[in-house]
Amino acid sequence: MRYDHLWTRLYNTPLLIHTEKPAVIERIFQAHVMGEHRMRAEEDYEESPEQRAEREHQRRAVAYAGIPLQRRDDKPYAITQSGVALIPILGTLVQRGDWMDAMSGLTSYSSIASLLDTALSDGDVRGVLLEIDSPGGEGAGLMDLAARIYGGRGKKRIWSTATEQAFSAAYWLASQTEKLYAPITGGVGSIGAVALHVDQSKRDSQMGYTYTVVYAGARKVDLNSHAPLPPEGRARLQLEVDRFRALFAGEVAKGRGISAESALATEAALLTPDQALEGKFIDGIATLMETVALIEAALSGSTGVLPGTRMAAAGPSTSQEMIMTEKTAAELANAAKHTDAQLEAACTKARTEALAEGEKKGVAIGVNAERERARGILALADAKERPQLALSMAHDSEMTVEQAGKLLAKAPKEAMTGNAFAALMANIKNPKVGVDTGEGSGEGKPRIDTAEIYARLNQPHQART
Repeated sequence: MRYDHLWTRLYNTPLLIHTEKPAVIERIFQAHVMGEHRMRAEEDYEESPEQRAEREHQRRAVAYAGIPLQRRDDKPYAITQSGVALIPILGTLVQRGDWMDAMSGLTSYSSIASLLDTALSDGDVRGVLLEIDSPGGEGAGLMDLAARIYGGRGKKRIWSTATEQAFSAAYWLASQTEKLYAPITGGVGSIGAVALHVDQSKRDSQMGYTYTVVYAGARKVDLNSHAPLPPEGRARLQLEVDRFRALFAGEVAKGRGISAESALATEAALLTPDQALEGKFIDGIATLMETVALIEAALSGSTGVLPGTRMAAAGPSTSQEMIMTEKTAAELANAAKHTDAQLEAACTKARTEALAEGEKKGVAIGVNAERERARGILALADAKERPQLALSMAHDSEMTVEQAGKLLAKAPKEAMTGNAFAALMANIKNPKVGVDTGEGSGEGKPRIDTAEIYARLNQPHQART
């Protein structure tokens, strides 16, 4: 086994893969390194060409149940009755396949490229549908395959479907197709990169191993697995991960017709179909069977299926109904147009209502926040001895509670006589009400001094007169 070669493909190199999958691959790899598993030899018997063809036909029938296929033993892929080649992209993606594929489920970029090239040059193939269900994989070899997919769009229709997931490297490939669909239970995205480094120096010590590395060049052994990762090595690895993420975002932007900033703004999140549709990371929500129907309709000359189509109806119930004719293609196109119009109207209404509701809630939140700010300032301990300044800060400024607290603590105490509230009231001229208005029999009578009353109420009981 070439463990040294496999080691370099798993550790210290950018991986475009769902964050949990590297751990699965690592456990399998470590099991082989430690001798916990042994490869099983295949049974020694020869399968006849007829048996092999029948087995392959049965496998495809199960994989694409409900989709009528041509019974072709001379094709390396399944092909629908209308000439759509179905190319599966399943499991973890690697540059080249290895012995690990049977245990962790790998698909190599080279095998996908071979199937794609064959389909593009196949006279019986009118279009290609990549059926993707993968968490992603290696960065090495990925860009070459992605470029082939994007370049192949000028030769034949190349669509893709994420059934059920197309994350990281798998989404990179999917984004380069002409159209991309996902079922409501699927997911896409994870536009980012990750790298692993293993520090096995403690295990070396426990096993009695001492590694001496003789090297030239200060950065030569930054990623040495027999020593802790130094800060310089971590920084170097981070730069490489960032570089791959930027490349990823740029390729998504090119393939999907969006900005690289939009791709980066996802922060490598796993997007639900609704989120992906809103951000234009997919063209619609549809099952595998529905996606096959859509590409067959497009190949039949229909132009009614546009980006953003959301498939709501269930697929046909029988294989015979799935055979696309010019008539059924036109009907599907008209239905799609109708669906697009309704969807756009519903979206416009929803946006308007959401905006109005958002403004209403925003005002309420703002009012409550302002009240809490004012209460917070007036409740400060230093505000009790500086009430007028505190009131001014609370009602005539936009200071935060923290800012007001700092200023109040430094401000001189205000000279107040008696109760603070009474002192404030004393500076306010009492309004004339009732008999105090100067009309009728109240003319010339003494007015009630409200401030004096409040001051007396706040004096000790025995001091009141």
